[in-house]
Amino acid sequence: MPIRFRLENDNVRAVRFAVSPLCEAVMSLNALIFPRERGLQHGWIRAMRELPASLRRELTAFSFVLDFAVPDCILPTPGRRTAATWDDELARVAALAPAEAGYELTRPAFHYVLEPAPGPAAFERLDVRELVELRAARYGPEAVATARLAWTDPEHLLQRFVALLQAYWERAFAEEWRRLGPRLETVARRDARTVLTRGVYAVLDGRFADTVVDRNAGWFVRGSPHDHEVRPSRRRPVTFVPSVYVWPHVRVNCDAPWPLAVIYPPADVRADARAEPVPEALPRSLRALAEPTRLQLLRVIAARPRSTEELAHLVGLSTAGTSKNLALLAGAGLVRRRRDGYYVLYELVPGGLAAAADALEAYVASPGDEDGCETMAGATGGEP
Repeated sequence: MPIRFRLENDNVRAVRFAVSPLCEAVMSLNALIFPRERGLQHGWIRAMRELPASLRRELTAFSFVLDFAVPDCILPTPGRRTAATWDDELARVAALAPAEAGYELTRPAFHYVLEPAPGPAAFERLDVRELVELRAARYGPEAVATARLAWTDPEHLLQRFVALLQAYWERAFAEEWRRLGPRLETVARRDARTVLTRGVYAVLDGRFADTVVDRNAGWFVRGSPHDHEVRPSRRRPVTFVPSVYVWPHVRVNCDAPWPLAVIYPPADVRADARAEPVPEALPRSLRALAEPTRLQLLRVIAARPRSTEELAHLVGLSTAGTSKNLALLAGAGLVRRRRDGYYVLYELVPGGLAAAADALEAYVASPGDEDGCETMAGATGGEP
């Protein structure tokens, strides 16, 4: 079953942008839960092995909240493009009514299966509690005990959740946000301009896990156990939140009272996740160089221009075999022919070897881009 957003390319008034440190921190925690899906963020995942054991245990205890569908209460204020502060966003979560917080933190475990009456009264149903405990049981008995607080002591659950986020921020993510925050603000400004000038699907123009985009029909679909069609409008806009750590997924929300939201990996991150195409000439050069006889030919040609017959004698090949190897070197732009009376001489192309070496180095190196968002995902956690 899908969540289908009906959003025509020119319906730009239905789109807002926001940047959120809280949302990005939660996305990074989700990456820690599913490291095998997150090759692009493995630098960060490896760095998080240094977190204190007590903090890692608490993260495990709350993994049932942060795994497949993140709580909607962490979503940013619609249309706030400039990044809100961490303190403001965390205070907004801490200010939730405890009973509502218990419901919101556990709702993804049961809402899309049972769809009980909304609000904390849902916990009066035994099957709701059983589904919450079943989700938590994947992460061990401490997670099950934590999940039960949603109906036995939601105030304590909320306090622990807020304390967990604050500890993670202080020990790890504050420094990461100082690096990512300005870049994501740049992305939000750029993508907002792109939507105005080229339409929504100039931003949602990539392949995402579990998401299908049809720009011509004016919709995108996110795979979900929840079957719902959403039509954003000027009165109820959808907030696009660029995120490095959400890759390769797109996360969406379509349930009131929280804002319609799409958390998406921007073009810079999607580019980092794709291998750069190899320049067509580079494999020809490398194949031409990857054979000892052709390297010998280059060495003796470097001394002075030589004829095919002379070269055949020097490298111990037939004239026909020498001609074949010289053709490969010429096709790679490493040697060229010139006539000297009756003879055809081969000489090095000036700068040909240097050009091949430069092309190889340029391809292997990791270039940045013009917007200053270079290797946003690749630099995560301080590891390229």
